[in-house]
Amino acid sequence: MLSGLRKQGAYKEIVQIGQMQGGKVVPRGYAPDVPTMAALLDGKLSGVAQASFRYWSDSNQIDKWYALPPGTPAPVVSAYRAAYMKVVADPDFIKLGRAQISPDFGHQTADDLTRLVRDTSYPSAEITAYMLKLRVKYGLPGQPLSEDELARLSAKLVGEAKKVDAALAGVENGGRVVKFKAAGADHKANVSGSRTKVTIAGKKASRSALKAGMTCRISYSGNGGEATAITCD
Repeated sequence: MLSGLRKQGAYKEIVQIGQMQGGKVVPRGYAPDVPTMAALLDGKLSGVAQASFRYWSDSNQIDKWYALPPGTPAPVVSAYRAAYMKVVADPDFIKLGRAQISPDFGHQTADDLTRLVRDTSYPSAEITAYMLKLRVKYGLPGQPLSEDELARLSAKLVGEAKKVDAALAGVENGGRVVKFKAAGADHKANVSGSRTKVTIAGKKASRSALKAGMTCRISYSGNGGEATAITCD
């Protein structure tokens, strides 16, 4: 969604969640001059407000993570960690991750992730009640949005989608990226597993069902942006 907004050029980033590095929240690589919320709110919150913000901020720092069972022998843990660090230092791995996932794709340390998972696994009743109160106060939903609601919100934020009828020239990463021709130029669009509505032969389908050669109508925010809908014959 963010890449789609950027492609339009009509939005300006004023604040960001940032990313955890070395125990601190720092700006993401693609927006080094945009301040983080943690920096803006430093010293301005206390009590349950501060605890709730810390929980919310930490929750947004966790993506995919891996762990070994409790009691795993130390040599085994060390071997896994050493192998992991070799992988995340591989230039080809980083290049692929930044092309398919995010421009600032990287890794988190075991210490940072251990702290994040520990501190966000069981929020107190006071924290969850306070966060619900804030959502209601500012007109946000008190419960998670459905897939249809997420799709409508995505379409609203991205604005009027471009539409093109084309054969899929390529499908990458399990359907996460589709490539096609638009006005004679090579275009691609990101396909969200939750926000992009995929229909094949009149039936709802997952993005993994998209295949090169399919003739589809693609609604998307622009080259490199996110597709809101892909309807294939």
